[in-house]
Amino acid sequence: MFADLRRSHPGGGVEAPTAKKVFISYAHADEEYRKALEGHLSGLRRDRLIEVWHDRLLGAGDEIDGSISGHLANSDVVLLLISSDFLASPYCMDVEMEAALRRENQGLTRIIPVIVRPCDWHTSPFGKLLAAPTDGKPISTSADRDEAMLDVARMIRAALARPRATEPAITDAPQVVGQVRGSRGAKNESVEALIGRDDELAFASSVLSGLRDDGSSAKFILIGGEAGAGKSSLAAAICEMARDNGYRVFATACEPFHEGMALFPIRELLRQACNGRRPGDVVAELYGAGSVEAGLAQLSMDPSADPETRRDATIGTFANLIYGLGQDRSGVPRPLVINLDDLECVDTGTADALLCLLARRAEGRVAFVGAYRTDLLGDAKTSSKALARLLAAGSRARDGFKHVRLTNIPLDRLPDLVSSVLQGPNEFTPRFFERLHRETEGNPLFVREVLHTLAAEISGEPATIAIRDGAWRLLRPRAEWRIPASIEAAIQCRFEMLDPDQRTELERAAVIGPRFSFEMIRQLSDMPAAPLLSTLEKLISFDLIREVQAGGDAFAFSHGKIREVLYGSMSRSRRRLMHEAVADWMLACEVLIADNWNAMIADHLYAAGRHREACPLLLTAARDAMSAFSPMEAVGLFRKAEEAGRVGGFPAGEAQLRVALEEAEALKQAHDYSAALERGEWLISAPGGDVETQGWAYDLVGDVLMILGRIDDALNAYEKSEAIGRTLDRGNLLLEAVADVAELSCREFEHAAGIDADRAAAMKRRFEKYLDEEVRLAAESPDRPARARALRNAAKRLRMQGDLEGAIRTYEQALAYEPPGSSPHRVLISYAKTLRLAGRPQQAAQVIDRVLDWARQVGAVRSEAIARQHKGIALLLGAASSLDRRQPDQSLLAAAKVELNEALRLHEEIGYKNGQRETQMAIGEWHLLAGDCATAKTCFKLCLEDKSEDATLLNAIEKELLACGEPGRAQLVRLYGTAAVGHTPCN
Repeated sequence: MFADLRRSHPGGGVEAPTAKKVFISYAHADEEYRKALEGHLSGLRRDRLIEVWHDRLLGAGDEIDGSISGHLANSDVVLLLISSDFLASPYCMDVEMEAALRRENQGLTRIIPVIVRPCDWHTSPFGKLLAAPTDGKPISTSADRDEAMLDVARMIRAALARPRATEPAITDAPQVVGQVRGSRGAKNESVEALIGRDDELAFASSVLSGLRDDGSSAKFILIGGEAGAGKSSLAAAICEMARDNGYRVFATACEPFHEGMALFPIRELLRQACNGRRPGDVVAELYGAGSVEAGLAQLSMDPSADPETRRDATIGTFANLIYGLGQDRSGVPRPLVINLDDLECVDTGTADALLCLLARRAEGRVAFVGAYRTDLLGDAKTSSKALARLLAAGSRARDGFKHVRLTNIPLDRLPDLVSSVLQGPNEFTPRFFERLHRETEGNPLFVREVLHTLAAEISGEPATIAIRDGAWRLLRPRAEWRIPASIEAAIQCRFEMLDPDQRTELERAAVIGPRFSFEMIRQLSDMPAAPLLSTLEKLISFDLIREVQAGGDAFAFSHGKIREVLYGSMSRSRRRLMHEAVADWMLACEVLIADNWNAMIADHLYAAGRHREACPLLLTAARDAMSAFSPMEAVGLFRKAEEAGRVGGFPAGEAQLRVALEEAEALKQAHDYSAALERGEWLISAPGGDVETQGWAYDLVGDVLMILGRIDDALNAYEKSEAIGRTLDRGNLLLEAVADVAELSCREFEHAAGIDADRAAAMKRRFEKYLDEEVRLAAESPDRPARARALRNAAKRLRMQGDLEGAIRTYEQALAYEPPGSSPHRVLISYAKTLRLAGRPQQAAQVIDRVLDWARQVGAVRSEAIARQHKGIALLLGAASSLDRRQPDQSLLAAAKVELNEALRLHEEIGYKNGQRETQMAIGEWHLLAGDCATAKTCFKLCLEDKSEDATLLNAIEKELLACGEPGRAQLVRLYGTAAVGHTPCN
């Protein structure tokens, strides 16, 4: 590698290795194990490979804490002798281990846990590291303790032989041109990628300083750029800057490797933030055991809660925990930095969690740093819709959100970039840099790969650049340069330099995924462990892979583009065989198969062409994603399952059209209404389909048409679903269709009340008829949500009939079916409206605020929109009820405007047409109170879709409000609108 050329002696020899400083952290109860281990490390000491230090080497008069801290700060390796006494020791865990973990996260030391006695160490902060002896078997339980200690010594020797993520490997190979220095640990974290990023680093520094010094609101930095622009390196540098200032940093990536694993990045960040503890315990400690936040954390783990509620509770708990940890509770500010890479692959749930953080940014002392590839945003294989939502929300937020678009390096900074890559001086001419910039367009990754090819001997041709007289020089005329035409071609040239074994292992790693463990690739490889390790170390020195910081024996590709090009260059047959081997290994390792592993195993089986085996696992993974309310991830899995079933056959009890129906439901929940409608209509007319599936397809099509505002078409679809349910005597299908018809008929009665009396009357009769049947069917059903829905609709009828107290009691019965601790809008908003109408405005406001608090905590946009809509209406009525009806309360009027405008924006964001219409009507009422009659008329016309003339416009609005059970709002329109338009009050 380039660095090696400067470290070698003139005669070709290499400097003798420096002894590594080894610090032993242990509980004094385990002193016998420490002594025995020192004896087994004597060979390493004799070979001058290590220097050992522990607290028994303190001398008289030494300052204890200072000496321990000093030796820890200079250690290359930290051995943790793990036992129950170690875990119970505040000094071992809170002082020595914490310091060691900080240094390991910075790539400054390597931690090796040595399990000396049985204890529950897997959930500890070091539980993710590879422990010694082999498989983490405690030394005390070994039949031969000397053999166990010898195993530990061998593992330590092997670890010392591997370069740490931050140090370049030293090789005694001759000067081979074309190798670059090893990866520095963080993904593509290379100095050259930061050339020309001074402004971005300065901005990040100011953001971090602001969090520490003034406790300002949370900040979001999203870094976008093409592959190789240095996004991940910039993000890593910001995180390193944060660590240097004592901030806690939690980092992970939205890797395609975790497709189908809903909320995987959020779960990983929670694991890091909780440091091995249960999130509920940490939240209870931060907010109190009886707090709303603690209740939400418990709800996130409640198996009896419905999937949507659990998913919302998980998101809310994540935000509560992150902002809770970032609050200044001890008097010493210690902000948090969250780093999430590969956001172009972000799943729906994770995007919602980030949107929740963004919405709550006023809670402060947190910085979010994310990176994404702009060249992949249009790729159908990525969840770019989720990222687009995040970017759009950030642009609306303005304050606290910075979108950084990295461009390529300008020509005047290219010499600095080249010097950094080559790690030495050069004598290149301006024309060299001009051509290099023209060919690469200044992309840092492309520049690095081109320098690799120029420095290499390819197909017997001599290198184009090499070190001569202590500097890099051009050896061949520019006309003879062989510069690849693209980044992909440059990377491909690097693969051609590998020997067959190196390429095979690299391809195997590419099939496994962006990250892979040594144990996994060892099981799949034909090579013995030692040669395989040497091969991986060579690939590290080529900067093709890197060791993962704090990841034990884990590796990753140094840049995602390298894996992408390598995987694409493999033949389909070769990929299939390797995927098959990975799938077989994962299936055999049952101990590794936990939640969400079905998706990964299924993906390998699918890629291997083993469709019959893949199909059931794909279906399980898709349904898991739906249970976690991650519909976009479920869509892709259902589609793969459908294809696998068509080719290899569906499992017993499954059928293609049933799977397609589930896919359509996922599309609906993902708000991809056009695709859901297309899929549903295909299901209705699909040849060979069973009638029940057709019935459910009609119901789904009705749902989508209702959302899109095509009411008559929706009713027609619901009625066809109902007819099939009656014919087949399918109670659940019939109940769903009947409930849908009842609710939509009621809504249409309200909408038509002011513009079409005959339609309104017909819709009211239909509502009454279908509601009676819904209540009867729900009482016979074991489905709790269906019962709650029927009670909610029954309560609404009582409210419309004027029986407010009866409606309140019925709403309270419906609430009993909701999960304890949850506060979604489904029942609570209607309950609050009824309380307001019953003359209990304060109690109604408390219920609305409860929904708003829930929505803000969990990032539930629809719940927040509806709650804000009704809060705005309540404020509007409060403003109108001031002493002088013609002079509404201006402060309440201003507050109502804020709530209603935000509600409309949120309804528009999620495409909820009915919410937009209802809020637009309330905004029209606001303009009446404000004296702006022209704008009020415009709003009302939008609500009525221009179906009413000016002379009858307000009369139509008043009638609709009366039909909705809103006499106070109807009176408001009558009083404030009389002078504006020729308006005849209703009698």
